Amino acid sequence: GFLLDNSSDCMLKDCQALNNKDGFSESGTSSDNLYIRNIACGNTNKNYKNISPSPGAPITSPANARGADNIDCDSTDDDTVDIIESKVCDIQSKIDFDILPLLEQIKVVVDGIS
Repeated sequence: GFLLDNSSDCMLKDCQALNNKDGFSESGTSSDNLYIRNIACGNTNKNYKNISPSPGAPITSPANARGADNIDCDSTDDDTVDIIESKVCDIQSKIDFDILPLLEQIKVVVDGIS
């Protein structure tokens, strides 16, 4: 795996940590290390230990990973896009109605005002 200390200032990009004790780890809790688009799978202790991911490159599941995200194969996070689309469909089904009767009612009201 990859072990960085908290005084380092490194960028790890497109790296794989497979079948180690720890995948990506830092010896401290505060660092300027940047993790972008890495993959950690099958590590016996933790895939990411003491890592503070940057906001633009979170640690997430294979199902949810996009762009610069770091993948943790042990994560079971659902695909957030699928979840959002599902909620949009739910909302749409609740507000979905035939607009023609509404337009006819508006026309009657407008004609009555004229």
